[in-house]
Amino acid sequence: MARIRRRSIEFRAIALDTPSLRATPLEGNNILASVVLKRRFLGMTIGIGIICRDGIVMASDSRTEDEESGAKRFDMAKIVVVSEGPIKCVISRAGATTLSGAAIRLLKEKLSKTETKSRHEILALIQQSVGEVRAGFKIANPNADYFSPFGRFSLLIAIHDATPALYVIKSHEYWAGEELPSPAYVGSGEGLAHYILGGVDYSSVSMEEATYAATYAVEVAKMKHSQCEGPTRAAFITKDFAILPQQNELDKVALECANFEKQNDTEWIAKLTDWVRTKRI
Repeated sequence: MARIRRRSIEFRAIALDTPSLRATPLEGNNILASVVLKRRFLGMTIGIGIICRDGIVMASDSRTEDEESGAKRFDMAKIVVVSEGPIKCVISRAGATTLSGAAIRLLKEKLSKTETKSRHEILALIQQSVGEVRAGFKIANPNADYFSPFGRFSLLIAIHDATPALYVIKSHEYWAGEELPSPAYVGSGEGLAHYILGGVDYSSVSMEEATYAATYAVEVAKMKHSQCEGPTRAAFITKDFAILPQQNELDKVALECANFEKQNDTEWIAKLTDWVRTKRI
């Protein structure tokens, strides 16, 4: 944890809200895409997945912005339990809120009609759902450029059957690819999350300790960037259950993490310092 905090302190020297980025000329005729691109420089979202000794911990912020109107919400449930059967599956989303929500609803509908027997079958259904939503978006928005962030979203997928695993599917790729190393990230804040959490082996730590680490990274992002906001959300996934913790309990953890970042001292930091030092890669 001491190492994680040092990363946070070092990051203060990095400019997140760079004026030169906001002034970058935008090309193309899609005005809405240009507006969203400008917002992308100003906004930040973050989703984190950590495989630990007891299973998987996921964490995210809860701020979102309507793709068209720009209206902000600070209570978005970005982490969703999509399968509580023999194979547990939880998804954290980032990017275009309306489209990612549509993909998850479509996925749940497919899962309700299909008896999945492997993680690969679930991944295939996720890919189908993302592909169908993206295809509908392209039909409705024929001028949306492939490289534009307009209409893009990413899903961080945590699956637990016999073993835990993390994957990412992006709306413009449709393919989950290989299983990701832990921690895994999604959203425009993934660079910051990796900077703070990367290089540590969490496989032998408890779910409680992994929760503190993931929550700490989200809280740091919220303090370093004004557009990363809202209560921190989380999920716990094991071979036996996939649950969202009570928000009031998670708020206490988030408050401890935020206070530590501000005051450089909490009771739990001493407990975590040793394992972070020994697990460093």
